[in-house]
Amino acid sequence: MTNSSDPTFPIREKAAAFENVVTGTSCNQSSFKTKRGSFFFAGPGAKGIGFKAMFKLKGSMPQA
Repeated sequence: MTNSSDPTFPIREKAAAFENVVTGTSCNQSSFKTKRGSFFFAGPGAKGIGFKAMFKLKGSMPQA
């Protein structure tokens, strides 16, 4: 994981704390997945500037 100067760090910590979550990488991003597949990706922004976070929501999209 990255350090606390990364604004996605708190989200990464929460995602990693869920039961049965495996962390890995996908391209140049950190990925968080369970048996059902990946649900969160975090990494550098476009062209290495800034940060980005992406979520797979499917059924929870209305709540988001």
